Amino acid sequence: IEVAPTSWQTITKSYPGDTKSRSIAFCKAFRIPIPPTLNKGEQGDAADAACIAVWAKGHAQELKLLSMAGEAKLL
Repeated sequence: IEVAPTSWQTITKSYPGDTKSRSIAFCKAFRIPIPPTLNKGEQGDAADAACIAVWAKGHAQELKLLSMAGEAKLL
């Protein structure tokens, strides 16, 4: 699934800087390791990927709860 940047970037909006800097700061705050051997751009890409995974996990849980609520209404 393609995810629009404006959707997952909402979880990093409280951090200063550009998109990559915010993603890196988010990962540091949540102790998500980013390989130090990567260059700055690669670290930003890795951090973006981690942020997308965290965002997707939250939305998967939301969809699961909504589905369960819909099933409860049917009973």
